[in-house]
Amino acid sequence: NTVVPALGLAVYACVCAAPLKSINNQRRLLTKGLGSLNPINAVINLGSCQLWLLYSALLEDPWLCWTCVMGIVLNMYYFESCVGLMGIAYGQSILANPKVEGETKARLDADYNQLLSAQNALLSSAIGFTILYTVLYAHYKIDPEMSLLIIGTLASTTNYIYFLKYIPQIYIIIRKKDASSIMPLLVAADALNSFLWGTYGVILGNTNLIYPNVVGF
Repeated sequence: NTVVPALGLAVYACVCAAPLKSINNQRRLLTKGLGSLNPINAVINLGSCQLWLLYSALLEDPWLCWTCVMGIVLNMYYFESCVGLMGIAYGQSILANPKVEGETKARLDADYNQLLSAQNALLSSAIGFTILYTVLYAHYKIDPEMSLLIIGTLASTTNYIYFLKYIPQIYIIIRKKDASSIMPLLVAADALNSFLWGTYGVILGNTNLIYPNVVGF
């Protein structure tokens, strides 16, 4: 009950820290916008971590709890970096050339729209969580079994979404017969992460941990 989740926490830390190099490199450029950064990923991960954090609190599981706290901190850093970079790049470009057109304008607009979508998704998730908490704790009078059922189902669903988002990329790789976009170390870390947390689910007898990690593995 200790070794497996401790290893899972360590591996998940590596998975979350994987984008840090790209984030910090882009932060050094300041005026170049988002580059390869995708704030949507951070929003998805934040929503997932929030649900798993609530679920871990209901389970009173410290390993899950600390894993989620770490995920929230790192993904907030990711998201806020995107917000800051986009604000600086967009503002400076418009101030320098109010009539900017062509490729530069297209790149700025694409980054801005992507960031706007991420902000809307983050706001929607916050409203959704507020409604969810209200329903669970007000309507059901803090019923532990109902809370575990609903939160556990939603949390595991976010894991399915996380893993299934790779399907289009896999399709493109197979179609083009080009695997150069795959990062072997990150894929291996994701697989090991799923194996460890799936094993922890088996130890606990918790299907919300087992099934999505079987899919991920």
